[in-house]
Amino acid sequence: MIGESLTDEYILRYEPCSSCGYTTFSYKLNLANNGMECRCERCGAFLGYVQKKENAVPKAKRFVRERDGYRCTRCHKQLTGVQAQVHHLQPTWFRPDLVAAQSNMITLCPECHRHIHGAGGTIREEAPDADS
Repeated sequence: MIGESLTDEYILRYEPCSSCGYTTFSYKLNLANNGMECRCERCGAFLGYVQKKENAVPKAKRFVRERDGYRCTRCHKQLTGVQAQVHHLQPTWFRPDLVAAQSNMITLCPECHRHIHGAGGTIREEAPDADS
């Protein structure tokens, strides 16, 4: 299983261990590195450090913009860095555990982003005309 969860301070990632393939990891605070150390519970392989939450969301948004090629995923308009907005598919008020999950984010132009949220924040499925 691949996934992410959010604690008060850290984003925890669940991915298969590169050494043995096991998917449950143990995390412990490492004061020397000011982070959480991640090790496989089965084989003990060091898997890196878990990302601090305050850095996770901006990094995830940068990744999503780059992943989507700075292009709106609804109307396909090419965007500049300032125009490219990141939208959470599952609202953060509903799924706070997915606040920094890249799989829960898409790049939108300002027009499509406004259109999706509509009046009162409701989500609409159809994209606006590219000419508008």
